[in-house]
Amino acid sequence: MGRLVIIEDVEVLKLRLEKALEDNGIIGFDTICNHQVRTLRSNIVFKEALLVIIDLDNQDLDLKVAVETIREHSFQNNIPIMVLSGNSDLTTLNRAIALGCTDFILKPFSNETFIRKVVLNLSKMDPSQIKIGKEARVQHEEEGIHMLKWNTAFEIGVQSIDDDHKKIIEHFEKLYLLMKSGQGHAYYPEFLAFLEDYVDTHFEREEALQREIEYDGYDEHLHLHNEFKLKIKELISAHGTEEATNNDLIRINLFIKDWLIHHILLTDNKIGLFISAKKRSHQAASTD
Repeated sequence: MGRLVIIEDVEVLKLRLEKALEDNGIIGFDTICNHQVRTLRSNIVFKEALLVIIDLDNQDLDLKVAVETIREHSFQNNIPIMVLSGNSDLTTLNRAIALGCTDFILKPFSNETFIRKVVLNLSKMDPSQIKIGKEARVQHEEEGIHMLKWNTAFEIGVQSIDDDHKKIIEHFEKLYLLMKSGQGHAYYPEFLAFLEDYVDTHFEREEALQREIEYDGYDEHLHLHNEFKLKIKELISAHGTEEATNNDLIRINLFIKDWLIHHILLTDNKIGLFISAKKRSHQAASTD
């Protein structure tokens, strides 16, 4: 039977993650400490793992060794490796991606976010082997708001797309600063209006580029765009004419931050890599 494996040294967080899994009917999991990663027990555990969760903030954690050990002993090809981190530095996250990690959650996070990510990653493997309750009993926990600034790590190498990404991150930064000064409620409708226009103009530009270069991940990318559009429509519809609440501001901050980091770093970055690979291929062909 497939398992979910957590690598966690902090007892409080370990107990919290285990309880969140149990409360939501996910019963097939094991928890090990960092120093157990290369032991016989962990090697046995990794063989049946369908998903591994690693806390990057574990002391003395060698992420490269951990990922290599997981890949070496897992029976599953391309097993998802999700990392938890209190460090929003894009260099750290890019390094984790380069080493083979496939998803991440920034601290602080709610149990709802954690469970959603777990279920999403398990669905990529064989979720039928993990017992998940029909109705997830997630507990909402207040999360802190987060800052995010433009960084060259976001660049995919296409000027028009990079400019669009820079624009939404600048608006996100403005939202954050206004929230910190207590003025975010007044800016909320303007931010929603920007997002409504953005999902049409930017997504159309990005999708046109993908069709032009015959990008092999177009269909999957289009699906992600459509999901994001639906979420924005839901936010706009739910807002109506009422003033935004503190929960509205926190919710949209976390939602957009999660989208920006995951979509640009993990998804849009693949477009840049695809374009670079095609250029190298054409250059090699022209020299033959």
